[in-house]
Amino acid sequence: MFWWLKAGTKTLEDTFKHNIPGIICWHVWKVYSNHLWGKGNCPTTSGHLLAQIKTYVQQWIYSLNNLRLAKMGELLVEEELIPKGFRLSGRRFHLIKWCKPNRGLKLNTDASYHGSQATGGAIMRNNCGKMMFGICFPVAASSPLEAELKTLLLAISWAIRAGYENFQVESDSSSAISLLLDEDARRWRNEIQETRLSVQHKNVSFRHVMREGNWAAHFLAASGSAQLQIFYNTMDLPIRAKRAYLMDFFGLPS
Repeated sequence: MFWWLKAGTKTLEDTFKHNIPGIICWHVWKVYSNHLWGKGNCPTTSGHLLAQIKTYVQQWIYSLNNLRLAKMGELLVEEELIPKGFRLSGRRFHLIKWCKPNRGLKLNTDASYHGSQATGGAIMRNNCGKMMFGICFPVAASSPLEAELKTLLLAISWAIRAGYENFQVESDSSSAISLLLDEDARRWRNEIQETRLSVQHKNVSFRHVMREGNWAAHFLAASGSAQLQIFYNTMDLPIRAKRAYLMDFFGLPS
């Protein structure tokens, strides 16, 4: 603990040391919350938790400037955060996370499909990262791709009916986004045409994003709602969606 209290923040090594306690506390809190609320997918032993923390720190390290990292290589090897002989020079890494829109609003959508049951989720946020609304709802679909397309349609239609006409749309389904942007698409033609008509004369754009940048919408969809649920207060969000939203809000990878 002494090295943490003593370290300043003038060097990258000091910054690294200052962040480690917070990262450890955050992961311990997540495990505690998951056990408290009976959620799965959490480490069951201290060894598993330590491995999860190291993976998180590695992702953070790899996203930093490589030249500055070279100066603290010995510390990273000593703490087993990078393997011996690992060369940072010449490597480029990108930490994937949700990004606030430069201006306007951003609507993230996702669908969950298990057997014959499908649910959709969406969350609208402004350029400060603040949630405008979150929704989850059942979807009538016979395949994962159909569920993604119908989720996009329902979420966009709901947003437009709520008065939003200028926003970006992000989905982690590259196939669904490609179909929407393909003028000659024939599969699910009705759903695609309906989506295009709903955004006609509106300032709406579509973009594919990796799953790591779409967790809030993913967990809204995964909540498995049997009926439409609308959230205006972040405290009312399902626990995993709330956690992902807060991580996004503070610019942290979740």
